[in-house]
Amino acid sequence: QAAKKLTSMSGIETDVEVSRLRFVPIEDVAKQIDDRPYIAAIVEFEGLPSGYTLLFFSEESAMRIADELVPVETGDGFGDMQESAIQEIGNIMTSGFVDGWANVLETTTRLSSPEVIHDDGPSILGSVAVRLSRHQEYAFVHDSRILAPDREVDCSIYALPDQDELREALDAISLEEAARSEALPESELKMSKTYDDLK
Repeated sequence: QAAKKLTSMSGIETDVEVSRLRFVPIEDVAKQIDDRPYIAAIVEFEGLPSGYTLLFFSEESAMRIADELVPVETGDGFGDMQESAIQEIGNIMTSGFVDGWANVLETTTRLSSPEVIHDDGPSILGSVAVRLSRHQEYAFVHDSRILAPDREVDCSIYALPDQDELREALDAISLEEAARSEALPESELKMSKTYDDLK
């Protein structure tokens, strides 16, 4: 959904790499990204679960995407107009990413205004981990990559949900699945059990 929203907004065709979900100590979160400069949009979301999403663009990718929305003369650099474009992209893409969770959990998610930061990757990701460290020792780091091969655009999305609220959300899904399985006919239950064994 995030990739589709980026495509519809900028006209840049995109592909999505397989997402990964990792469980890491909060102090190791910053190590989950390359140590190079990025322009990132940080968005806080509230709901079940709450947390943060971070969209990381290489400097070149941020300029290419911003130029699709706010064309500038060559050499003008990354200014206020480009930052506003990245903010808007951050808002639109995050809504596509987080709304999928809300739809599954049948909850409502509220987004903050995106904060744009220009720094090295570990510093940006670490600054958000510090916010979470006030009330949790571990973090679930969910990351995906959106690529636009014909434009050399690379965007990485990181989601850091609140640990306790993520557990609550997963428990809710488990209860729903258990309730649903009780209503399934025996033949379908056998198929589900076989599939679970394969996993």
